[in-house]
Amino acid sequence: MFSNQTDSVEEALQLGIDAINRGDLELGSDILEWVLEREPQNEIAWLWMACTVDDEAKKRECYIRSGFKR
Repeated sequence: MFSNQTDSVEEALQLGIDAINRGDLELGSDILEWVLEREPQNEIAWLWMACTVDDEAKKRECYIRSGFKR
């Protein structure tokens, strides 16, 4: 579980993205969940959250919630 050690949602979002880029999908997902609890409409967080799930239905839901359109 992620415990916020940052000053802002933006910093936490960057920490989550960095974790995902390092291959730590579990930490990235935990951080993004924290971000999304505070900003449920955060499009960038939803797009990155899609990178952390294997299930296609969950991935699709992340893309839908991000507002991503093909």
